[in-house]
Amino acid sequence: MKANNPGRVPEIREKISRSLAAKWRQAPTGYEAIAMGALLARGYPLQFQYSFGGYVLDFAFLWCKVNLEIDGRSHDNPGRSQRDRARDKALLGAGWRVVRVTYKRTVSSFVTSLLSAVELSCGSPPPLGEYRVIGGSKHSVKAD
Repeated sequence: MKANNPGRVPEIREKISRSLAAKWRQAPTGYEAIAMGALLARGYPLQFQYSFGGYVLDFAFLWCKVNLEIDGRSHDNPGRSQRDRARDKALLGAGWRVVRVTYKRTVSSFVTSLLSAVELSCGSPPPLGEYRVIGGSKHSVKAD
């Protein structure tokens, strides 16, 4: 980020990320919708387009501090890859694990890959009743 970019100010960056998360939450991409359906069907409580530390996480699993990112063509751009690495480093420093799954595959292998990645990173979903999905289309979680 350039020195004169207002996004370098943490408070402004956080406000921008919250605004973007709210906007993106309303219109998931096709593969985000597929991922969300598969994860919720498996019982994984999640936050979709979750704002954290000035970043928007595709799928945040708060109970195990894992960020699942669905990477499409835009992530092939060298500038984007550099931003992804900086973001991953910041999240790792905050105690998160970052899992990236590309959708450059068939839908069935994409779903298999993302479910395997989440299971390896988080284990099985928490017992029913420990977390529940709330908030309509926001797919947020709350401890009981």
